[in-house]
Amino acid sequence: MADPEGVYNDGDIPYGSQIVTIGAQSYIASNISFEEGSNNVDSNNHVGVPRGQVLTATIPTGSAELQLQDSSQAPPARFSTFTLTDVGGGTQLVVISKVGRAWDAGGETKVSIDIRKVLNPPGNPET
Repeated sequence: MADPEGVYNDGDIPYGSQIVTIGAQSYIASNISFEEGSNNVDSNNHVGVPRGQVLTATIPTGSAELQLQDSSQAPPARFSTFTLTDVGGGTQLVVISKVGRAWDAGGETKVSIDIRKVLNPPGNPET
């Protein structure tokens, strides 16, 4: 993708925010966090010394701030899905699990969202 006006990226460095399309609306997503965690089960011997463990994957979750085009643009609806570009260029289909209220910050209207990875996207043979 070409650099926007006023920006020159010399070296293909991941920088800044990304434009996401949710429904028919476009938003600028920033302060994006997306984590793939795990649960653990520990096994201890008879005196409490660890002797083994099992790790299981959890549903990847995260958060972001969405900048609205102006104060008349509505925030996205809870349970809306969109594609997030991951570090390294891959993509993640995510669903919005929580939407915060819009506040004006220095002339920008932003809302906070929480996201979760979609486990069974449309067209997935496992669904």
